[in-house]
Order: sequence, then C-alpha cells, then structure tokens
Amino acid sequence: MDAADDKIRDLLRVVSADDEITGWQQRVVAGREAEQQRRQRISDLRTAIPSALQVGQWASVDQNITDLLSLVPGDSQAMQWRSKPLRSA
Repeated sequence: MDAADDKIRDLLRVVSADDEITGWQQRVVAGREAEQQRRQRISDLRTAIPSALQVGQWASVDQNITDLLSLVPGDSQAMQWRSKPLRSA
C-alpha cells in the first residue's frame, strides 16, 4: 500500500458510499489489475524470447518481439533482439 492508497482510504471515510464512489473504486481496481497483467506479460515475453532464440523457434521469436514492442515501444532489449538476423525455419 502506498501513500496514495492511504489518502484515498482517508477520503472515503468522510464521504458516503454512493454509486459514483463505488464505480470509481471499481475502475481503480480494474486499472491496477490490468497494469499487473501487463507487467506479467512483459516479464513472460522477456523470458520467452531468449528461450525461443536458443531452440531456433524463429516465428515465435519474431511474434514475441513484436508483442513486447507493442507493450513497451522502443524497448532497448527488444530492439537489440530485433536487430539480430533470424534464421529461417
């Protein structure tokens, strides 16, 4: 929990729980879950790319690099992997 969470909780104690606040809380939770899933996907791709390179799964490497760059545009590691020539399967 961070300082922002503490401030939010303090504010919610002084206002009534109406539909607008409930909806806002749900959006905050959904946003945090989406960011957590995004970070996990980035981590999974950073692990999968070297493994696929090692065993020569070139189509998988190319797709994973594309996916990583869509999540982290300009990522230096992905750009380095992309600059390496891939062998044909």
